[in-house]
Amino acid sequence: MNDIKSEEPFNIILKLINAVVYNMIAGKYQLVMHIICAYYCPRITEGGTTTYEPDGQDLTQVPNDIPRYTSTLILSNQKISAIEKNDFSSLTSLKIADLSKNEISYFHMDALQKNVNLERLYLNKNKLPSPPNLSGAKHSIISLHVKYNRIENVPNMYLTKMGNIKYIYLDSNRIMKIYLGKLENLKTFSIPNNNLQIMPVLNNTLPALNVLYLHYNNISYISQNYFNKTPNVTTLRLNNNALHEIPNLMPIRGSLIGLNLEDNKITISNEESISMLTLQNFDISGNSLNVTFGSCPRLQEIIISNYRSDQKLMQMPILLKSLDKLRKLDVAYNEIREISHTYFRNTPRLLELNLASNELREFQIENRSNLTILKLQQNKLNAFSCRNMIHLSVLVLNNNDLKQFPNLTDCAQTLTTLQMHNNDIVYDMAKSEFLMSSEIASTKIIPKFPEMSYLRLTWNIFTTFNTNFFQDFPKLTHLLLEHCDLEKFPNISVLAR
Repeated sequence: MNDIKSEEPFNIILKLINAVVYNMIAGKYQLVMHIICAYYCPRITEGGTTTYEPDGQDLTQVPNDIPRYTSTLILSNQKISAIEKNDFSSLTSLKIADLSKNEISYFHMDALQKNVNLERLYLNKNKLPSPPNLSGAKHSIISLHVKYNRIENVPNMYLTKMGNIKYIYLDSNRIMKIYLGKLENLKTFSIPNNNLQIMPVLNNTLPALNVLYLHYNNISYISQNYFNKTPNVTTLRLNNNALHEIPNLMPIRGSLIGLNLEDNKITISNEESISMLTLQNFDISGNSLNVTFGSCPRLQEIIISNYRSDQKLMQMPILLKSLDKLRKLDVAYNEIREISHTYFRNTPRLLELNLASNELREFQIENRSNLTILKLQQNKLNAFSCRNMIHLSVLVLNNNDLKQFPNLTDCAQTLTTLQMHNNDIVYDMAKSEFLMSSEIASTKIIPKFPEMSYLRLTWNIFTTFNTNFFQDFPKLTHLLLEHCDLEKFPNISVLAR
């Protein structure tokens, strides 16, 4: 068959006709037609589109025998190095072209001028110094993917007058500056992990833009009125840049849902407080700003974890108004020493609280709480009580200064995971009991934990356990007791069931 494929089309047709006639006589018509189509017919997908995809070839250039009616062209994972002017000129039905994972370093500026039906173009993981020129042509391009190339310069005219474009991805290139022209239908613009020094220059308003990814660049300044031209942005990622202040977000106050400013150099805010009507997720970790929150009626997640920053918070974020929708608050890796007992009145629906690696010596919640996850590891707690935490399921108290078994009465019925390793909790062999806090000393027992499946007590001061100790943990599946000075193996036969 490979020999036949290399012949002139006319000779191929004659040989096929002869083969069909001959084999029809022998009753092999269906078999021959199957062989013919397997080698010469493009694939027809379920949606009725025609796909051209060479199998197992190391192409160095675009084939010249691609059927004119091909709508999906897949030439990925080849060794094509250049796209010439006429490579696709006959493919007027082309809608999807995937040229990813080649070695393309040259793309003729007019190579796609006749592909008026082209909707999606994939050029990821090539060696292009600039994206293809898609301006001026009357095509229907909707989605452009040019990730992981070598783009340093994007000519001003290249990303303009593309009336149908909705998605542009230029991730992981070397771009220092970029202009966006009249792109009234653009919904997503993604250009992270480049060398941008300034924000993309906007010559026109982008009314449809929802997603703007600019993370991992070197942007240090955003003008006061920048977001006037992007009034409907819902997701904004500016993390890992060089910003010194929170930008003016008032123009998108009524649309922004997700904001990531992690790992910048932010020390000041344009506003006295963060007041965003639609904001749901906010991450400002790795900065040195103690944020004040005003009216954020839909805010669900706040992350101000500073594990990679030398600048630490000394106090909890200031809440001027109640955050009724807040579900997660992460202020780990700071130097918070004290939290008011009334602080959590303004977070009535908080479910997950991470206070790990701070300087807390005590922790209490005044009112009944909905907390289900509480992380307090690596603080300086010498006592703990889960009073008012009737829904708590995960409690982490590792690496504190606990010397007594904490009061877990209020959360005993819901607790599934308890970690208290590397404390100084003592088990009194004479009385066969833990040293208890004064709140539960009179009972002389640990409450039952009907739902607990994970218990970690490593690096404490235990030498033995009461024979019936683990009867109070009927669902326990994971038990960790290493480095506890145990003199004999504890009786865990009650857990065998």
